[in-house]
Amino acid sequence: MCLASGMNSYATKPISQKDLLALVDTWCANPETQTTAVLSPLGEIIPVLPIDEHEINIDKVILDELTATLGHMQVKELVQIYLTELTTRCETIKQAIISQDLSVLSREGHTIKSISATFGATALKAQGKELEACGYNDDLTTALLVTERLLPCAEATACKLMMI
Repeated sequence: MCLASGMNSYATKPISQKDLLALVDTWCANPETQTTAVLSPLGEIIPVLPIDEHEINIDKVILDELTATLGHMQVKELVQIYLTELTTRCETIKQAIISQDLSVLSREGHTIKSISATFGATALKAQGKELEACGYNDDLTTALLVTERLLPCAEATACKLMMI
């Protein structure tokens, strides 16, 4: 059933750590498998390109201005709050995908766009803006595609911000 729906492989329970890591390694090691797919509301499989790690930048000018205004320790505290909030927003997005709730996806996109702009997370801000626009355009299919890029982008952004 999994293979028929478009999956290339699967693991069955009970899953051993060794078998799972081998399966993940198989797919991550092959550059041709580095895309994912989204099942649209109409049941068609749509390929999604992965986020390029080099696109994930923190605008140093914005972060430096924030640090000059608030101080380094205050910015570090605010970054921690942002990362916690970002995690919550991403979990809400995952639930909205399951329920295909475009209004929630759009609202979360708006919030991620706004809070990411504060810290100079330009790629994540752009992804949030795209997700928000999907709500205005009543476009669930595109919202699902954007979400597939937004979630890994949020993770990569969080990793970069943790290093400041």
